Amino acid sequence: MHEDTKPTADELRARLRQVENRYRTILDRYTQATTAARVGVLDWNLRNNAFYVDPNLKNLLGYTDEEIPDDLDAWVSLIHPDDREPLITATRALIRRQSPDNAFEHRMQHKDGTSRWFMVRATVEYDGQGKPVRLLGTNTEITERKQLEMSIQEAVSAENARISLNLHDGLGQELAGISFLLQSLENRLKSGNSQFVTDVADIRNSLSEAIAHTRELARGLYPVPVGPVGIMGVLRKLADGTARVFKVNCEVIGGRTSMPEMQSNQSNQIYFIAQEAVNNAVHHGLAKNIVIECQILDEELRMTITDDGSGSDSQYAKGEGVGLRIMAYRARNLGGDLIIQPNPGGGTRVFCRVPLRAGLDSKKGQL
Repeated sequence: MHEDTKPTADELRARLRQVENRYRTILDRYTQATTAARVGVLDWNLRNNAFYVDPNLKNLLGYTDEEIPDDLDAWVSLIHPDDREPLITATRALIRRQSPDNAFEHRMQHKDGTSRWFMVRATVEYDGQGKPVRLLGTNTEITERKQLEMSIQEAVSAENARISLNLHDGLGQELAGISFLLQSLENRLKSGNSQFVTDVADIRNSLSEAIAHTRELARGLYPVPVGPVGIMGVLRKLADGTARVFKVNCEVIGGRTSMPEMQSNQSNQIYFIAQEAVNNAVHHGLAKNIVIECQILDEELRMTITDDGSGSDSQYAKGEGVGLRIMAYRARNLGGDLIIQPNPGGGTRVFCRVPLRAGLDSKKGQL
């Protein structure tokens, strides 16, 4: 009868070394992969509040593993001040299952004083009673991508400004010159009682409408002049144009505090967010009344656009469509966020929050 022999101490030590070597190989591969992808891991025990930060994630911020403790408060303190509260709010909503969104973009403060953009994706584990017990997240640095996006956005704005100038000062002026010649011809025909007076007058009226449309197009491509501007005046132009063209009631309500001056690119992005929201309210929601409200709270510009359109039945209110994604994208690039929800009084409500300090600091090379 064969009897099993127990492994000797040397054999056990050899097996242990094999396991340790295999573990080191796996760990080395994991470290190399996460370093190359600029990714780090977070692990938060929701029962005892134990918090772990991947050393690679600390390195992405210029710190050694020992310089940042594995402590939730210490990590939160490194989140950019403008992004801290929104990220905390979003995390709480994810843990409480109040939001399906588990991906967030935010900035972290690097050891050298600059800010770095990260995309965090999180998942929450629950026990048998449905209580949250653990949050796991991956943080991927996306600074280069964000800088590229902002550079493209600035390039597009500059190109829009060039086309706008050409439309207004080029084509617009040429059309205006033709209109002047037609008016002179109309006057001469009138003096001779010509039968073509009416035809010339019709042509001149059509040309006047073409001039107006050209100027509206130029203003829509780049509505804000270069240099510091007041956002309220730009939004009032949008409201006036909407009311005139679409025959709806569109008005702007200002907050109690004075609106700060902004750079034209920042004002343009806020304008385009409002323009898309207003256009969606008119075209998708079939709204008859639209209100744009702006106020400054906690060093943030908060803009709310409400309408009395079709509400949750519209594609607009459901957050679908390319235009709505572009709205959210513009808000994120300004360091803010955008929320679309049903308006309690009927229709839809768009809320946009933009930190006043947000934006790319080209002089310092930081976000």
